[in-house]
Amino acid sequence: MDGGSCLYGCAGECDDSFATEQETSPEMLGLDKLSRSLEKLLTVPSQYDYSDAEIVVEGVEVGVHRCVLAVRNDYFHGRFKQWDAEMGKGSRPRFLLNQLVPDGVVVGCDAFLAVLKYIYTGKLVPCPVEVSTCVDHTCSHDSCPPAVDYVVELMYSSATFQIKELVMVFQRRLMSFIDKVFVEDVIPITLLADRCRLEPLFSRCIQRLVQSDVSSIALEEELPPEVSTKIEALRVKLKLDVQSNTVEGDAKREEKIKKILKAVKWGDVDLLKLLLVESGLTLDDAFALHYAAAYCEPGVMKKLVNMKLAGINCRNSQGYTALHVAARRKESSIIMAKLIHQFHTHSLTLSLLGRQRQEVYLKAWTGFI
Repeated sequence: MDGGSCLYGCAGECDDSFATEQETSPEMLGLDKLSRSLEKLLTVPSQYDYSDAEIVVEGVEVGVHRCVLAVRNDYFHGRFKQWDAEMGKGSRPRFLLNQLVPDGVVVGCDAFLAVLKYIYTGKLVPCPVEVSTCVDHTCSHDSCPPAVDYVVELMYSSATFQIKELVMVFQRRLMSFIDKVFVEDVIPITLLADRCRLEPLFSRCIQRLVQSDVSSIALEEELPPEVSTKIEALRVKLKLDVQSNTVEGDAKREEKIKKILKAVKWGDVDLLKLLLVESGLTLDDAFALHYAAAYCEPGVMKKLVNMKLAGINCRNSQGYTALHVAARRKESSIIMAKLIHQFHTHSLTLSLLGRQRQEVYLKAWTGFI
């Protein structure tokens, strides 16, 4: 081990023999063996099938052990006591993860199992490559969308199960993402910080969004009203009210666009045509295809395309076409509809420099490029 700061936070030179002795002491070896033994309850359930409760994650039943969870985690201790009081002792507790995690948040099986293993063993497992990396081989994968999504899920699980040390770890990790990720990936982090009341993380997210080109319309769609209102107020105060779906913050124009997008969301083609005539705007002015790809049912996209009034390759100020937006949403039916209408995914512009990874992301989803 090099000098500087050692494993235990000591400044200056570090005594390698002391660290080695600690790592091989009977106490440390015993704790490591205990950790590995408890892990077998989760990783080799066929040989150690002694579970007496279960948690259903994405349709998968995960067998758990009441005594382990109860003594290791106060949240589960309370849940099991509540179950016994309501259902009677002797019955097998069964919980749905999507009912444990609040606000309808979806936590994947990989993230849940990582947190569950920590409760059992006291150790964090490495992030699974298949769920925390994108398909771009040139990407370092330290802040790409799958990496962000995975840590967000880990944080939701840790906050739900009230594991304070993990909340601290993952909050630091998310803080390191804020200035590196695409601005659209800051929005789910903002939602997380608001729901879990992580004030330092929330403040950093707000700061990034205030200075971003994310439109007020997108903020209103994706964030709670009080959060989007706060961002808009700060933009006005700092004279940074930059909006990607409007021109120079023209309030009247923005109001017209909002009416157009409401008609889009309702799928009301007749009303939409009337509003376009009255406003003098086009579907491209409102980035209607982008909006439909992000927030509407697939049938709405089909109606818009059939109107033949929108540029299929129109890009917003972030350099995205509607297909990019649809791919991020993972809405395969929208992607297919746009491919049929000869969407040109290879036409990169100067505004897309640094966003080639999004093209690779599209390839993984469409399978046609």
